Amino acid sequence: MLFHILHFDLFINPIIGLCFVFVACYFIFKRVESRLQSLPGPTRWPIVGNIPDLAFTRQTYRRLLEFRDKYGDIVQLRLGPNLTVVAVFGHKYLYELLVENGDKTKYRPSWLHLPKKLFEETGVLWSNGEEWSSLRKFTINALKELGFGSTSIEKRIQQEAGHLIKAIQSEGKTETDLKKFIPKAVSNIISVIVFGDRFEYTDEDFLELLENLDYIFTHFGYQQPSIFFSFMEPVDFSAQIISENMKKIKEYCRKQVKWHEETQKKGVVRDFVDMYLEQIGTENGTLSERSMFQIIFDLYAAGTETSSTGLLWIVLYLIKYPVVQTKCAAEIKRVIGLDTTVHFSDKERLPYVTATINEAMRMSTLGALSLPRSSLEDVEIDGKVIPKNSVIIPHIYSAHHDKTEWQKPEEFKPERFIDKDRHIIKHKAFYPFSIGPRACPGKQLGEMEMFIFTVSLLQEFEFKSVIPPDDLDIEGLQTGVTLVPASYTVKVNSRHKITH
Repeated sequence: MLFHILHFDLFINPIIGLCFVFVACYFIFKRVESRLQSLPGPTRWPIVGNIPDLAFTRQTYRRLLEFRDKYGDIVQLRLGPNLTVVAVFGHKYLYELLVENGDKTKYRPSWLHLPKKLFEETGVLWSNGEEWSSLRKFTINALKELGFGSTSIEKRIQQEAGHLIKAIQSEGKTETDLKKFIPKAVSNIISVIVFGDRFEYTDEDFLELLENLDYIFTHFGYQQPSIFFSFMEPVDFSAQIISENMKKIKEYCRKQVKWHEETQKKGVVRDFVDMYLEQIGTENGTLSERSMFQIIFDLYAAGTETSSTGLLWIVLYLIKYPVVQTKCAAEIKRVIGLDTTVHFSDKERLPYVTATINEAMRMSTLGALSLPRSSLEDVEIDGKVIPKNSVIIPHIYSAHHDKTEWQKPEEFKPERFIDKDRHIIKHKAFYPFSIGPRACPGKQLGEMEMFIFTVSLLQEFEFKSVIPPDDLDIEGLQTGVTLVPASYTVKVNSRHKITH
């Protein structure tokens, strides 16, 4: 009997001891992990991390807001076993992250699979370090030489606004979808800068170029699994189409380069492609063909998508709130008239129109989630540490709807941008073109386009919704990086007929 008891003890004690060791190791691991992981976030799944928490949602910015409600303004996620993603919310933390720590957070995460494959870590949007600095400097200087920020580019926008108005009129319909016209008009401004001339709206090469660009703009985003993981690419069909479209865009650029080589005159610079050709082989020549292709794409991405989507949002809010549109039209008629060419300098003279544009940009927030950032070292924000090499997602939408910065941010109220002396208020929590070292270099062009196109359209047309304004959807769809309005149709009436 005693033998059996001793035998049982010898058998069970090692099992109990082993269990004790496992339990002790588990609690030690959790304790260490809790100290290392100072940032809150949802519980991770084994191996896949928080991928299931983000899967099957296209409205990524909304899903992240749900995490914010539960975990606070800095939320840590884990994608797979190793990739750390940190979402940052609210103006206070975003300013501290992107401006006060701008030198630490101006990097793009170069290890992300899809951006690395598509953009080859070059161009202005995705490059880093010295390459980014030199390419950004070259691009800004090139844009200035080509009339960026001057009256010459303003004149181009004014002329294109005229072409846009004629295209809408020539369609001969009282109801239309402005998405058929606005992206073409805005793209033509970049086309003039890059290729030296505008395209007719029916030009087949132009339409194919816009179609390829549009697919990339509307499908490349955080919702794509292959943006993070290379093994997902074979089943990510949109990524494959994006890759094919990038090849077509580069092929189109090669044709343009060949034509420019054949027609170029020494010392005469017509456009961006000529500037690229001029610097080849020179002592200061830093722009490769690979970089040139990517910068052209960046210019179309930053100079077309933002402004054209912004204009579609502006018109949507004008038909959603017809009283606001009436006030805008009245101010335009009173200050500059319906037949006078509008200038960018008229912004201060048209404070209500400017405020309406700003409020539409705040409410919609085209770049709801800024392009990802990373840091080469730990970044401390308000006593919380964002780990080195994390993918950082700045949630710009949260700043534009921050209740600590805006009174009733859910309401559309242009007056919030106008002070008692009828001057435009520059809100610290308003940055539709982002802030810090990575802020969009095309900010001034975007603002000029949206102002001149908006005023020009309101000088010519009265827009009305074909459905009751209360039924218009202003939620927005996160199709890619940008937040776009749901499709809508407008009734278009001539203001000249109304006045006469």
